[in-house]
Amino acid sequence: MAELQEWWNNLPPVTKVLFGGSMVFTLGGNFGLVSPGLLMFMPNEIYSRFEIWRLATTFFFHGKLGIGFLMTMMWIIRYGASLERGVFADDTADMLWFILVVCGLSYIPGYFLPLPMLAKVLVMALIYYWSRKNPDQQMSFLFGIKFKAFYFPWVLIAFRVLLGKNPVTEVIGVLIGHIFLFFREYYPLQGGPDLLATPAVLKGMFPGPVIGHAPAGMQAGRQPGLNWGAGHRLG
Repeated sequence: MAELQEWWNNLPPVTKVLFGGSMVFTLGGNFGLVSPGLLMFMPNEIYSRFEIWRLATTFFFHGKLGIGFLMTMMWIIRYGASLERGVFADDTADMLWFILVVCGLSYIPGYFLPLPMLAKVLVMALIYYWSRKNPDQQMSFLFGIKFKAFYFPWVLIAFRVLLGKNPVTEVIGVLIGHIFLFFREYYPLQGGPDLLATPAVLKGMFPGPVIGHAPAGMQAGRQPGLNWGAGHRLG
């Protein structure tokens, strides 16, 4: 129990909210504590009945329980924490802005397709962005198939197709992740304005870490998470 408490305390804040919210709303929806229909993105209900909570809960409800849900929780913990701790250097404002932009863009296909559950879109965008920031990291999937992290999103999409399922949410997640990457990093390098710079109001609400101070869970080379072993085997 003490190890579990330490693991929870060492999760970065935005990743903690994503994981905790996903567990609460998905388990609640599956065990009858709340109607799943009240958690989904339904624009008509939002506009006509002002059920604005749907704008948030759609990113926390992952549908039915199963191995897919467990793997998604593992990805949120592993790659969400890696983004927040590494890529965004424990800057809560930057990580939160990434999540907010992805969620905002997800409403567009969610409205027109429509897509009542947008959680997979958010997770896939997170995975895509992580894979572009760690392109050469070695990974393995299922029967020991090895590949670089750069190809991770495409491996997940191909696997979903092989299972006979529609990969539209995963593809949309990749596209949204790339939009953020392009306008946050590539476009400014080409002389364009930094259109997706983190707003000053978020920076003021969530000041970045003190430079030179190792965040909790990172001291002495420790990574946030339970001691599940080394490597990135995914199946």
